[in-house]
Amino acid sequence: MKRILPWVMSVLLAFTCLNISPSSAAADNLVFNGSFEDPVIDTALTYETSFNGWKLSKGFLMEIDRDIFGTSNAKDGKQYVELDSLNQVTQIYQDVPTEADKTYRLTFGFSPRPDNPENKLNVHWGNTRIAELEANGEGLSKSDWQDYSYGVKATGTETRISFDNLNETPDGLGSLIDAIGLEILNCDLGDDDCTIIIPPDGTFVMPVTIPIPEDAGELPVDLILTQDLTSSFSDDLPTLKTVIPDLVTELKAVQPDTNFGLASFTDKKIYGTPDYYVYKTELPLTSDSSVFEEAVAGLATLGGGYDYPESSLSALMQVGLRADGELGFRDETRRIAIISTDDAYKKAGDYPEGTPNNGDTVLDEAEDYPSVAQTKDAINNANILPIFLVTRDFIPTYNDLVSQLGVGAVVELEPDSSNLVEAVLEAIEILNQTVTVVAVDDEYGYVQSIEPDYFENVVPGSELTTYVTFKDTGLGSGDDVTIRALGIGDLVVDVQVSL
Repeated sequence: MKRILPWVMSVLLAFTCLNISPSSAAADNLVFNGSFEDPVIDTALTYETSFNGWKLSKGFLMEIDRDIFGTSNAKDGKQYVELDSLNQVTQIYQDVPTEADKTYRLTFGFSPRPDNPENKLNVHWGNTRIAELEANGEGLSKSDWQDYSYGVKATGTETRISFDNLNETPDGLGSLIDAIGLEILNCDLGDDDCTIIIPPDGTFVMPVTIPIPEDAGELPVDLILTQDLTSSFSDDLPTLKTVIPDLVTELKAVQPDTNFGLASFTDKKIYGTPDYYVYKTELPLTSDSSVFEEAVAGLATLGGGYDYPESSLSALMQVGLRADGELGFRDETRRIAIISTDDAYKKAGDYPEGTPNNGDTVLDEAEDYPSVAQTKDAINNANILPIFLVTRDFIPTYNDLVSQLGVGAVVELEPDSSNLVEAVLEAIEILNQTVTVVAVDDEYGYVQSIEPDYFENVVPGSELTTYVTFKDTGLGSGDDVTIRALGIGDLVVDVQVSL
C-alpha cells in the first residue's frame, strides 16, 4: 500500500510515462550495481558493511539474499537486498553523479518479505523523502514485486539515494528491494507512471516527447459540422447539401472509421426572430453516414436577422462542453469541429445588457456571449480541433481567433460553399502539420509554462519535444492535470510537492 505522506501533496497529470524494465535501462543507469548482482555470492545470504557501490548508513550490517525464497525470486537477476538484518533496521545508500537542475527518473522494485505482515520502505532523494511505502506479506510464499517510478530534480553534481525501514519493528524480517535505476527523465505521450517531485517553493522542468503518427489517418475521426443557418447563408445551403455526400466519401477514404455529427447556430432571439438560437444539436455523432447526409438535407435557414456577427463562438464552446455527453464523441479519436459561416463572431461584451456567461450548457438568453478564453478552455478540455470555413472577408477575423485559441485552421469558403470538400481537406492537412500542447484541469496552477506550446511543419513519424515547467503554488493537492497534445494524446503525471 502506498501511503500519502503528511508533508507530500499528490497531483496527477493525465499522458502516461514509460515503464522501463531494469534490464532495458541498464545501459543508461546512473546507479552502480542497482540490482546487487556484483559480486555473485555463493550462499543463500551474506552480511556486509558495504556491497560494491552501496554503503550502510544505519544498522549493523546490510543483508544481500540470493534466491532465499525459491528460484529467481529477485526482481532482476538473482540477488536483492533485505532491510532489517540481524534484528536491526537498516539504511543503505549510494551517491550518484548528477547535474544541477537536470531531471531524472528514479525506479526501483519493492516487495514484502513472504509471510511477514510488517514491511516498510522509505526512499530519500538527497534530504527529501520521496516515498513512504508499506506492504503485507502474509500468505505469500515468494516475493511479490511492485514497480515504483519517481521524477526528481538534482541540485548538485552528486545526489544521495537511500532506502531504509527505520520506522519498522526490528525483528530480522525486513522489506526487499531490487532493480534500482536512475536515468534522465523524459516522458512520452501514451506512457505510464510519470511521477515528479517538486522541491519546496521550487520548480521542476520536465521534457515531454510527442510521437507524431506516421499515418495521418491512423486515428479514428469524430467530425461535427456546425453550420451557420442565418438568412445570409440561404444561397449557400443548396450547394452545401449537394457536396456533403462527396465530403463523406473523401473523409472515409482516408479513415473509414469516421463518425459524423451536425449542429447549427444563428444568434440570440433579440437580434433575429423568436426562432433564433445560439446553438442547437441537430444530430449526435453517428457511424451511419446516410443519417448524417439526411440531417444536412433537412437544414433550413432562418430569416429576420438584422445584425451581422453571429454566435459562432458560442456554438464552438457548446460543442466543447457537450462533446463527451450529448454529442457522443468517442475516446481516443481525432475530434474535429467545423464552423461554417459567412460572418464574424460575437464574444463577451457584445451583449452588455446580459449577465456574464457562466460557461455551462444552459442557453440562457439573458447571458452575454462567452469569452474567447472560456471557449478555449472548453475545446481544450474536450480535445477538439476547430476548423473555420469562412468567406474571404472574414479570413483575418478568424485567423486572429485561431491565434487567441492557440489551435485551429482557417480556410476560405467560396460564397456559395461549392469548395466545401476541398476546404475541409485543406484544413485537415493544416491540422496534420501543426501541434498545440496545453495543460488542462490544472486546478492549482502547477503548470507555469509549456515551451514550445505550438509546432509548425510537423513531419509524420517524427518526434517533438516540449518542456513543461511545474511550480509549487501552495494552493492545494490531489489535482489531476493533463498535458495534452491536441488531437494526438495525453500525459498523466503524478506530481508530488515536498513541503
